[in-house]
Amino acid sequence: MEPILLYFLKSSGLLLLFFATYNVLLKKETFFNHNRVFLLFGLATSVLLPLLQIEKVIFTERKISIAENLITNSNKLYNATQTIDWTIIILNLYILVVLGLITKLIFQLVQLFKKLQTNKIQNCGQLKLIDTDDDTVPFSFFNYIVYSSKLYSTDELDAILAHEKVHSTEKHSIDVLLATLLEIVFWFHPTAYLYKKNIVQNLEFIADKQATSHLNNKKQYQLTLLKVISHQNNFSFTNQFYQSLIKKRIVMLNKEESKKENLWKFGAIVPFLIVFVLLFQITVVAQQKTFPEITNPDGSTVNATAIIAELEYTKDATKAEMESDAVRLKKSQNVDLTFSNIKRNNKGEITAITIAFDDNKGSTGKSETNSDKPIDDIKFVSKKYATGKIEIGFYDTDQPKMKMAPPPVPPAPLAKAAPKKGKIKNQLIILNGLKLKGESDKIIESINTKDIISINVIKNKEEIKKYDVDNEDGVIIIETKK
Repeated sequence: MEPILLYFLKSSGLLLLFFATYNVLLKKETFFNHNRVFLLFGLATSVLLPLLQIEKVIFTERKISIAENLITNSNKLYNATQTIDWTIIILNLYILVVLGLITKLIFQLVQLFKKLQTNKIQNCGQLKLIDTDDDTVPFSFFNYIVYSSKLYSTDELDAILAHEKVHSTEKHSIDVLLATLLEIVFWFHPTAYLYKKNIVQNLEFIADKQATSHLNNKKQYQLTLLKVISHQNNFSFTNQFYQSLIKKRIVMLNKEESKKENLWKFGAIVPFLIVFVLLFQITVVAQQKTFPEITNPDGSTVNATAIIAELEYTKDATKAEMESDAVRLKKSQNVDLTFSNIKRNNKGEITAITIAFDDNKGSTGKSETNSDKPIDDIKFVSKKYATGKIEIGFYDTDQPKMKMAPPPVPPAPLAKAAPKKGKIKNQLIILNGLKLKGESDKIIESINTKDIISINVIKNKEEIKKYDVDNEDGVIIIETKK
C-alpha cells in the first residue's frame, strides 16, 4: 500500500508542477501547438516518471546486524497492525470510485456511438459528416463531425465545419480522451480537472486559429461563436464548438502573435524535473566492495571483502533469538544453522547445546557442550566473499573480531576453530580419523584451509573420555578433502 500512496503523491506533485508552469508562463502565449505538446508531455510525465527508478550503486562493507533487523521487522509488523484496516478501506474506496467513473465513460461512449449510427452519414474524404435534426451544439469525435444545418446560415456553417475539421484531422479527440482518463485515475486531485480544462481550451484555440486562416470573414466567425453559446452537449469527451469561455477564445483570436524569444518558457520546467529525479527517483543500492585477492603464506588466496555474520550465544540465549538468526543467515548466505540438545537449569540458563552448520557447499561442522554448569559464550562466524566463497566456523569468545576493511595481513581463516590462548597446546587434534601428536596450534597452522570440509570442537569432559585421552581442554576433529 505504501508504494501506491507514494506513487500518487509523486504523480500529483508533478501534475501540479506542469499545471502551474502552464498557467503562469504559457497560457497567455499564442504558441498553441507548442502548448499542446507541453500539456500532453506533462500528462505523460506525471503518470510515468514516478514509475522510473534510477539505481545508484554505493559500494559498502556491511556486517549483518541481527538486533537491528529484528527491531526493524518488529516495527514494521507493529505499524502494519495499526494501519492495515485503514489502508484497505482507502484502497477499496479509490477502486470503487474509479470503477464507477469508468462505467460512466463507457456508458457515454455507447450513447455517442448510438447517436452516430442512427443518423445519416455523408462521407467527405476521410471525414464522416452527420447532419442531425437535434438542437445540439456542433462537435467532433475522431473522424465524425456532428452538426445541425437547420440552425445556421451557410456562412456560419462554413465556419463551424472549418473549425471541427481541424479537430478531426489533428486527432484532438485523443487528447480529450487522455485528459478524461487522467480525471478518472486522479479523481481525488482537483488539479486533474483543471488540467483537462487547459487541454480542451488550448485545442479550441488551435482550431479557432486554423479555421480563421481559411476564412475571409474573421468577424463572422466570432459572431458564430456567440450564436452557439446557448447550445449544450452532454458528451464531455467530444470536441465541442463551444467548450471553453467564448470571451477567452475571442481574445486569443485577436491577440498578436507571441514573440519567438518567449519560447524559452517551455524549458522552464526542465530544472524542476531534474531536481525531482535527483530527490525522489534515485534508489541507492548498496553493494559489497570487490578487492583484489590476498595471498596467504601457504599459497591460498582470500578476497578482502565479505558479508560477515557474527553470532554469539550466551547461557541466556532464547529460542526466538536462535530461530531468527537461523532464518536470516539462510537468507543472506544460504547457510543452515541448527540448534539441538538444548538443556537449561532451574534458572533458565543453558547447560547443554549442540550448534551445527552446513554451508550447502560441502562444509559442515558443529559445537557441542554438555555439562551441569552454564555454558561459556559460543561465537559463530560466517563470512561470505564477493566471489561467493564462504569461510565459516566457531570462535572462542576471547578471539578478536575480524575487521571489515581489508587488512594488511591476511585474516586468520574462519574455517579453523580458534582455541583459547594458553590452552591450545593441550588440545587433541584428530585429522581424518588419525590422532596427531605435537603442539596443536602448529598442527592447525599446517593445514590448508581450502582442504577443510568440517571442524568439530568437543569440550564436554564425558565426550572427551571417549577418545581415550585425559585432556580436559578439548578435542578438535578435522576432516579434509585430502
